[in-house]
Amino acid sequence: MYYRNFIITSIEAERILAMKFDEAFAGVKKNVIDTLNQMGNGITRASYYTSCLMDNYQGVCSKLKQEDTRFIAGLAQLVKSRDIIFQMIKIYIETNFQNKKEEKEYTNIRNEKEKDDIIPKDKKKKQKKKEEKEQLDVSSLLKNKKKW
Repeated sequence: MYYRNFIITSIEAERILAMKFDEAFAGVKKNVIDTLNQMGNGITRASYYTSCLMDNYQGVCSKLKQEDTRFIAGLAQLVKSRDIIFQMIKIYIETNFQNKKEEKEYTNIRNEKEKDDIIPKDKKKKQKKKEEKEQLDVSSLLKNKKKW
């Protein structure tokens, strides 16, 4: 009985250990592939710099230098200003709200125009007189309230 439990436990432990090794080797394989891809990108970039040695490709060389300068300036800005992600989110939110506000204003203007187009002129005049009368009634009520 004791030996049987020991054998089952050791088999389970070996199975778990084998699964962990498989996961570890899969991770190592993925990292090696990523590293080789990055090295390939670096080698490609370095091969582009060989264009600096040829007279016909000086334009390509100057573009590479500009890109590298811009990249280094971006890294320097990132190190200098740590809250760059916050600033990007802030700009995104401000732009989004501004666009929503402009869209709402446009919708309101369009709705008013459609409303004006739908209501005939006679009804518009009647409606305007009614609104003026209501305003007068409200203002007279306010005046009377002040007198109390």
